[in-house]
Amino acid sequence: MDQLKETGILVIGVEVDGVVHQNFTMRPRLVRDAVTALEDPKAQGNDAYRGVALLAQQLESLGTLAKEQITTDLLLDMYDVDMEVIVNANTALEKRLASFRKPADGQAAAPAGDVATEGGSAVGSSG
Repeated sequence: MDQLKETGILVIGVEVDGVVHQNFTMRPRLVRDAVTALEDPKAQGNDAYRGVALLAQQLESLGTLAKEQITTDLLLDMYDVDMEVIVNANTALEKRLASFRKPADGQAAAPAGDVATEGGSAVGSSG
C-alpha cells in the first residue's frame, strides 16, 4: 500500500562511512513500534527519546542504508532541521491514514461491527 507511505528528502542528511543519506521513506506507526521502543530502558519515562525511537522504527529507508542501520542513535545525531522534515512527514502520513478509508461523499459508513461489500450490502453482526 504505497499510498500509506511518505517519502521525502532531508535538508542536510545523515553521514555514515563518508556517504550522505538524504532520501527517506516511512510507513505509519504500528503497535509493534511502540512496544519495541519501550523495550529500550532509555525510552521509559523519556518521551523525547521514545518519539525518536518510534520514528526510527517507522523509517523503511534512508538513502542506501540497510534498515538495521536506521537506529535511534543514528537519528539522535541528526540536525534539528532534518528531524523536523521527518516529523512533518509523519504528521502528513497520520493525516492521510486518518482519512484513508472514510466513505465517499453521499455514502453512509457501515455500522460498527458490519463489513460493507462492494455491492453496497452490509454483512456482519446482525442480530
